[in-house]
Amino acid sequence: MNIDNISIEQALKIIKDDFDKIFKEREKLDFAIDGIVIKADLYSDQEELGEKTNIPNWATAFKFEAERVMTPLLGVEHLLGAKGNITPRAILKPVRIGGCTVGRVTLHNYDVIKELGIKIGDYVWVERRGDVIPKVVGYVKELRDGTQVDIVNPTNCPECSSILIWKKGIPRCDNKDCCGVQMFRVQNYIKSLEIDEFGPSLIEKLFDAGLISDLTDIYNLTVSDIADLDRMGEKSATTAINNIEKSKSASLAKIIAGLTIKNVGESSGKELTNKYKTLENFTKCTKEELISIDGFGEVVSQNIIEWLRCDKNITLINKLITLGIGQNDNLEPVVNTGKLSGMKFGFTGELSISRKQIQKIISENGGVEDWGIKKEITYLIIGNGAVDTKVEKAIKYGAKVITEEEFLGMLE
Repeated sequence: MNIDNISIEQALKIIKDDFDKIFKEREKLDFAIDGIVIKADLYSDQEELGEKTNIPNWATAFKFEAERVMTPLLGVEHLLGAKGNITPRAILKPVRIGGCTVGRVTLHNYDVIKELGIKIGDYVWVERRGDVIPKVVGYVKELRDGTQVDIVNPTNCPECSSILIWKKGIPRCDNKDCCGVQMFRVQNYIKSLEIDEFGPSLIEKLFDAGLISDLTDIYNLTVSDIADLDRMGEKSATTAINNIEKSKSASLAKIIAGLTIKNVGESSGKELTNKYKTLENFTKCTKEELISIDGFGEVVSQNIIEWLRCDKNITLINKLITLGIGQNDNLEPVVNTGKLSGMKFGFTGELSISRKQIQKIISENGGVEDWGIKKEITYLIIGNGAVDTKVEKAIKYGAKVITEEEFLGMLE
């Protein structure tokens, strides 16, 4: 709209009316939205309004108020995660919210339950934050009648019944032989290596059939092993086996990320790959060496050393080495003459395209991506909800702060 001939009050009323109209009609759209953005179109206006370190003054986002519904809390289940941590999840009477049916909602941790003060049998309020993630935000005090039951913290692992160890308010199963822990570690490994046609359902069936007990066992599977399982056929089994075989040439960074070492993901895996080159060399690392790597502190370094001190973990790595995994990365520097050659990119905030897509764009054009804010980064790409401290840190390191649009403009 042209606001040259109207007052600020009139402009704000027009914006509010449009906001209310879009809010009412958003259910009719073919795609999901969680708000609108008001911005100045003219470059001259944008230049006059200017921008802050991480957001433009000429564009402002207005979020829709989260839809809230009430439903009974029927119970709480305790789920075992890949690293042995137990997470509570609310079981709700299924309810429609934001265009979908919600029946289970994570409660994140046991401190959240305490803060909310909820009990089994309560009527609870549920929202979909950003119209995406359902969240329990409270309970209806007026409907509490004394029949509600306290939520009891778990004392035993839901998979192996071992006594849980509580650390910083988080219960953890430390049983190295726990089938549940091993199953989730296999899931994490397969997800990290991006092995298609090998989902959680298949992994659970393989564990139940006794065909695998840790992640290295997937390399001993045959087509008939998978094809003979319930609801599996020879075609899907062949695809899964072929994908497993291809995964043997996965990058060392992805393999390290798939080992389920606390606080170690693919970004850390890349730094470890640059330092140690092979999986075998990685097993010989020292804490002093790890701390010297940019971005590795005392905590991450200690987590790696403790993981490597476990005999079962070393046995697992030795099996991978025997299979030739983690030894065949291309260690020679690749000469790349792409438009982003020699540039390293960091990120903060939410972008309009997935980070996996933007990773691919950077890689295909000769650049390097890094999710951390380190001294080596050349540019910091900021999105919606960018963290100020990350922006300030990047500027301190001499990096240039750019928007997603400016980044894409570098490719033109």
